[in-house]
Amino acid sequence: MSTPKQLYGLGVATNMPLGALASLPTAARIDVNIELGDEAPRFASDAVRDIYVSAEQGEHGVPTVHAQALRSGHVRIAYSDGTVVLIDADARHIRASTPRGQTADDTAAYLLGPVMGAVLRMRGVVCLHASAVDVGGEAIAFVGAAGAGKSSSAAALACAGYSVITEDVLAIDNAGGDSFFVRAGYPRLRLWGDSAAALFGSADALPKISPGWDKHYLDVSSARFGFSSRRRPLACVYVLAPGPTASGRAEVRELERAQPLLELVANSYATHYQDGKARGAELALLASLCESVPVRQLVVPRDFSALPSLVDVVTAKFPTPVAGAFRPPLRRTSALREG
Repeated sequence: MSTPKQLYGLGVATNMPLGALASLPTAARIDVNIELGDEAPRFASDAVRDIYVSAEQGEHGVPTVHAQALRSGHVRIAYSDGTVVLIDADARHIRASTPRGQTADDTAAYLLGPVMGAVLRMRGVVCLHASAVDVGGEAIAFVGAAGAGKSSSAAALACAGYSVITEDVLAIDNAGGDSFFVRAGYPRLRLWGDSAAALFGSADALPKISPGWDKHYLDVSSARFGFSSRRRPLACVYVLAPGPTASGRAEVRELERAQPLLELVANSYATHYQDGKARGAELALLASLCESVPVRQLVVPRDFSALPSLVDVVTAKFPTPVAGAFRPPLRRTSALREG
């Protein structure tokens, strides 16, 4: 196994190097072992029930994601491209296959995002489907439905000189009372080709996650950008709401009554890996979070040219962190899109 790296607050070791983990700090212990191989992991017990079956289908009518609970307590996740993942019942060991024609780094797109999201859930960690950026030493989070622009918003802030904390999987710690923290993920933002083109002039300016997928990644561990490898106190949650505004710029609006809690519950990550008791504990934690941390709506016109105004709104109280920070060549183009 490789030297363990700090990922979502856990020490994660792999049996082969993964580029996305290379720049992460070394962990003092191993909490999770990831073993990659060419063959699908074997398991001795039959499936007990389906945990999750995606409505979206890949080739030959196979669901893009099919997660099952096994009699052993293990979880098996099969992807339509042939990748198969087995998570042990104690969420300490992950075995995964890399299909022919793909690399370990291709498989890592599953392992470091949705699979680790499942592991965190199985360990009782509350997670949101969100991105977060370090602004003034605090975490500013963006939640929203698929296509709302979570990754694009984080990328725009990264381009303005702010450090990325996590993307897609936002793991939350309650440090007691009204103190909530966001755990650091890994230093990559995943963007569709049109987002990459709007931010960097061409989709080809960023490498693809996998040759057969029109999704690219921005490496924020490079000298041009920044990654926050430590957990940060959660200062604000913005619920992204793509839509028109009178000014044509991003606008913050207050949410009423129970709406903040409903939005966070709706944007919880991978809740199908939880039982009823864990779901109840999550609801209590999110309710407490809403009492301590502002949860506001951020309305953003559905056009990439509105992203600079989003950066201005979110960082209004803070100075530009990096003199001469990279500014993307944003132009009016197609609507924000995200998976």
